[in-house]
Amino acid sequence: MRRVVSCHWGLVLGALVCQGAEPARLRFEGFDAAGRPRLGQANASNVVARLEGSVDLVQWTELARLHGPFAGFPDLTATGASARFYRTRLSARTTTDDWKNHAVFPADPLLSPEPGWDRFEPRWLKFTLVLAEPGRVYFQDSTKYLFHYDFAVARLASFQGLGRAAFDAITQRRTNQQAVLGAVLFAPGELREIGLQFAGLDPYPPEQVAAWFEQVTAVIEAPPGTRVFYFPTYEQQAVAEANREFFAQRGIALGSTARWLADDECYSPGWALGRLAWVPPGELSAAYADGRLRPDDLLLLEAVPAEIPPVAGVLTLAPATPNSHVAILARSFGVPFARVAAEAAQAELKTWAGQEVALRVEQDAWGCRVKIVNVQGQLTPAQ
Repeated sequence: MRRVVSCHWGLVLGALVCQGAEPARLRFEGFDAAGRPRLGQANASNVVARLEGSVDLVQWTELARLHGPFAGFPDLTATGASARFYRTRLSARTTTDDWKNHAVFPADPLLSPEPGWDRFEPRWLKFTLVLAEPGRVYFQDSTKYLFHYDFAVARLASFQGLGRAAFDAITQRRTNQQAVLGAVLFAPGELREIGLQFAGLDPYPPEQVAAWFEQVTAVIEAPPGTRVFYFPTYEQQAVAEANREFFAQRGIALGSTARWLADDECYSPGWALGRLAWVPPGELSAAYADGRLRPDDLLLLEAVPAEIPPVAGVLTLAPATPNSHVAILARSFGVPFARVAAEAAQAELKTWAGQEVALRVEQDAWGCRVKIVNVQGQLTPAQ
């Protein structure tokens, strides 16, 4: 049964008036740095709150869906109007409540699956920014929905019925772009750090990235002292580095998962045998078309782009993330995928380009183990 909370906040000539009712009072918690009202409510963990706003107490607009208790949630649509009223409508959470408009660090219930006790790796929440709805960030259940596409066509009205190619066309390219896809990475262990990523095949202007960064961080509830970084994807890396000073002036620090994981990283276990192909990320499609890269090759990359052709195995010299499409697909198909961290090992691998190698990627209680053996000339055609 749906329960209605008749709690309204009115901003009238700077005065705040509240009229509350049980079961939980909707609280006004001041203004954020941008001057937007911040709200909180001590709901039970199994409650979904539909936060609504009005300027006249007659017409109400849903502003956000929030799960459980929330604090410091800003109204991203507030524009300094002379009056603004808020209320929440509460209901019990069901299986279809697999998204929300806020995130909670470090233990959000919609996080990706928890790694085993023996694994030190980040967890993540994937999100979608619908450009026509600048007041919302859609965080998806990242255990239930591995990919942005699956979530969007199931839950976001403007994308329902779209095929994968059509969805990619309006989310991965700046021309006619309707949504931005991204992820919030939570640092492993006790580290109070968060990384934000924005996916896209075209580089985004730094001003746009900064605005999206601030939009997402505004709706992440985290303890004081938590640091939030921008983790550029491969396609965004060059622009981010060229504008490092601009981001610093906006209070945005650049980083990568390397600050959390200094050793080899296992993104997908498995083994493979094949020719080691060293291909620049920007040439992958052309190399696959002209035969420089084959399906039975082991691909060695300086960094991992959003998409790669089908290959027998993948090695990267730069950190990737376990939430990437490449990592998820590699795990789905049993393709070994790992990062080699040591500079000496990286240099040696480059000299093996074009030679036959054997790769084994293992993750167990003793950590990540990446074993690469040069077998050039040691195997007969029969073997």
